[in-house]
Amino acid sequence: MIKDIPDLAKYAIVPVINSLTDDDHLCQMMADALMKIEHGGRLEGTMVVYVGVGNNVVYSWLL
Repeated sequence: MIKDIPDLAKYAIVPVINSLTDDDHLCQMMADALMKIEHGGRLEGTMVVYVGVGNNVVYSWLL
């Protein structure tokens, strides 16, 4: 039985990523950055303001 991401990756025939943990949500951060690039240009000089509960999305942006 597959119980965690490394086991899943070992047997998968497609790439497997862990896009969400208790501490990070890196795929959400990358999607947000891509949206900014697609709709507004460059990330350099961009200020990001987050209003809401401190969670894994916030921690990913702080990286």
